[in-house]
Amino acid sequence: METDISRYRMNQEVKIVLVRNSVDLSKLSYSCTGGAVYLYGDLRKDPSGSLTALDVENLLAELSRLPNVRYIQCDFQEWSVSSEYGIWKVSRKKKAYYAPSEEEKTITIDDTDSEAESSER
Repeated sequence: METDISRYRMNQEVKIVLVRNSVDLSKLSYSCTGGAVYLYGDLRKDPSGSLTALDVENLLAELSRLPNVRYIQCDFQEWSVSSEYGIWKVSRKKKAYYAPSEEEKTITIDDTDSEAESSER
C-alpha cells in the first residue's frame, strides 16, 4: 500500500476541510504539493460573513492533522499567521490608514491666466 497520497487526493482533502468550516472558496486559492499546503487570498465565511481568529486557528489545526501534511503556508489578505512548535498564532492584520496633510487636502485651481489669454485672442 502506498503511504504517500496523490496531489489530487491532498487537494480534495483540503477542500473537504475548507467546506466543512464554511470557507468561501470563491475568494480563497489553495494548492498542495509534496506534503505542503498553500493557502492564499481572502479567507471569509461562506456565503457572507467573517471568521474569528479562533476559527482560523481551528481550521489550520484541522488541516495540519490531515495525512501527509507536513507544512502549511498562508498568505491571507486579512490575517497574519505564524506557527511555533505546532501552535498557530493568528491575528487580524491592521489596515493601513493614510491621512493626507492639509496641503494635500486643499486643491487650488487658478484659472485667471487661462481666462486672460482667451480674452486677448
